[in-house]
Amino acid sequence: AYLPRAIVVLVMWVIPFAVMAIVDPSWKLIVANALFAAIAYGQMAFVGHDAGHRQISRNPKWNNMTGLAISLLLGIVRTWWVKKHDLHHAEPNTADADPDIEIPFLAFSKEQAMAKRGFGRFLLRHQAFLLYPLFCLEGFGLRLGGGLYARKNKLEYGGLELVLFGLHFAFYLSAVFLLLPFWQGLVFILIHQMAFGFYMGMVFAPNHKGMEMLQADNNLDPLTKQVVTSRDINGGWITSIIYGGLDHQITHHLFPYMPCANLRKAQKIVRAFCARHDIPYHSTSFWQAQVEILSYLHRIGKFAKPRKGEA
Repeated sequence: AYLPRAIVVLVMWVIPFAVMAIVDPSWKLIVANALFAAIAYGQMAFVGHDAGHRQISRNPKWNNMTGLAISLLLGIVRTWWVKKHDLHHAEPNTADADPDIEIPFLAFSKEQAMAKRGFGRFLLRHQAFLLYPLFCLEGFGLRLGGGLYARKNKLEYGGLELVLFGLHFAFYLSAVFLLLPFWQGLVFILIHQMAFGFYMGMVFAPNHKGMEMLQADNNLDPLTKQVVTSRDINGGWITSIIYGGLDHQITHHLFPYMPCANLRKAQKIVRAFCARHDIPYHSTSFWQAQVEILSYLHRIGKFAKPRKGEA
């Protein structure tokens, strides 16, 4: 299942650069090409996600090699992302344990909101309105987070990961500015990277944001913990392609090594099991998920009340 998918995604990754090389640029084409490149990068990121979960092959080397290849193609530090994502899977939506809820400009619990200070507290009161603009920075954040991690921590593949990280940007920037005039190249990069971040945010936020938050000392069993903190997105095969299979988030969290091609089949078993044992299983539409996320962030933002002397 992964071989044809990888081929399609690789072709998608090449197309924007081929368009720059072959077609005379216009502003409309630059924008359209950048948006397509964002989708291509997003689909490539899903393959990297599955490689990090060791879903692609029973042989760890194939998963690791695929992950390194994705690092080169996307400019992401593999070790940083895998370690961060493994921590998230171990303790989803758990205070002081899940790195995905430690976001400087957002709060997902009353305790997080009340702990903010100064300008951060002001932003928090409007966090529901800031969510989508912040998504646009996610692409930059992925690169910055990996780079900062690499400065202070040992990488699993050492210098090779840093070389791949650097080669990505050397190729990317060289290709864009050699094939496009400066201002068109700059616009392409900004739209591409912001749209890529927005795509990633729109896919990953519905997975857990607005779902139950847990304290570190919770006594939930592992299965219940994964189910009640996750949300499925209803839809067919098109939805699964857009989400890279992560629309079946509950099943993915219960079986993180399961290839995404099998998640739809396994979901039926998981839903029946949860119904039989009275475990809350939440699935909803894309639009309703947005309503739930924004409503939740708005409620939490109210806990960031102004302190004396603040606006």
